[in-house]
Amino acid sequence: MLDTVGPDVTRSAAGRLASEIIGLTPGGALSPTITWRGIDDHRAVATVAIDGAHHEITIDVSDAGTLRTISLPRWAQPDDGPFQLHTFGVMCDGEFTTDGYTLPRRIRAGWWPDTPRRVDGEFFRATIDHARFF
Repeated sequence: MLDTVGPDVTRSAAGRLASEIIGLTPGGALSPTITWRGIDDHRAVATVAIDGAHHEITIDVSDAGTLRTISLPRWAQPDDGPFQLHTFGVMCDGEFTTDGYTLPRRIRAGWWPDTPRRVDGEFFRATIDHARFF
């Protein structure tokens, strides 16, 4: 197993954390430290500050308010080139409610969403059956 460390990896991890705050911890998305601006009837951008950097997370919801996608420019080197900003996205399918919060049921995450490279960039899939908030 390869362990990678350094400021580039830390910056990439901060982007991942920002997206998880918005998509997987709905209470966190209501923090007064996060600012929101609407784009249209289905999309909004959350600005999340982590370790002095601001991450802009775009969410897309259905007419019913179901979370469909999360995307952001995230610092990384998914194609083994130099570290730079790449579009990272999470596709959500279905939802369930637990402890008063509604979460996506299934998620797929990867690089270059909404492009033909999405298939090669996808690296994570999960089904969430249960969540417990502390």
